[in-house]
Amino acid sequence: MGDTCSTDASPPDTDASNVPTVPNLNELMQQLKLSDNRIQQIADSMRQALKTDDLDLVKKCLDEVVSLKLYKNMWEETLICSRRPKVNKQFGYCQLDYSSVKSLVDRLQKSGCKKILSLGSGLGFTEALVEAVSKEVGHPIKVVCTDPQTSHFSKEEYLHTFVNEVHVLDHEAALKKYSDVDALFMLWPGYCEPWSVAAVRTARQLGIKTVVYSGEWCGGCTGSDEMHEELEKYWEELEVISYPQWYGMHDRFVVYDLKADGDE
Repeated sequence: MGDTCSTDASPPDTDASNVPTVPNLNELMQQLKLSDNRIQQIADSMRQALKTDDLDLVKKCLDEVVSLKLYKNMWEETLICSRRPKVNKQFGYCQLDYSSVKSLVDRLQKSGCKKILSLGSGLGFTEALVEAVSKEVGHPIKVVCTDPQTSHFSKEEYLHTFVNEVHVLDHEAALKKYSDVDALFMLWPGYCEPWSVAAVRTARQLGIKTVVYSGEWCGGCTGSDEMHEELEKYWEELEVISYPQWYGMHDRFVVYDLKADGDE
């Protein structure tokens, strides 16, 4: 669109090809219905692919999930915004591509991580991908998934996980039971949820050397301010790994290692 305050005397561009066509409301609703069905189909295919170690199908499903976020004009953007909560319900808040998962696995391999504890795992989508890709590259990583299952998903939705089991544990019980892990996963911890800083602090006290955080920077919609302060003070940022984002989101993976004096 042109600048409405321009002093340019030339007539405005009226080329119809530059103006997105307003869709028929019925057509838009039909697109939403079709996309809802397709999202469910992709999720079901992804679960089957992960259970059978079919990495080719996993990659195809990931490509389709990423394509659900793409739009060409404001009408498609509206469609995407309507689609986002449905995709989140099927997969969780991080929708990834293969290259970002591969980069994360490579980073974990360099840090010597073989066993990871994930807090607030939801349906275990990211965790299942890490396990699958790590096996593909010959560096198997076991991810223990835990979630108090008190929010985000319904009891019925929690039955459709991407991993074999999500242990119903809060952060305190999970860290107490699985204190022998090499790394801690925290994927999209809520901004107003105090458990994230408590988990990072406990991990430091237990001598867990690596933390993988997925979310926005300090001041964003994930992770409390206290959690970000704890990470900045006691942990060294090793790598930032980008992945496809929803419009308006600024989330990414950040991998931290405990500083040499971080356990003091």
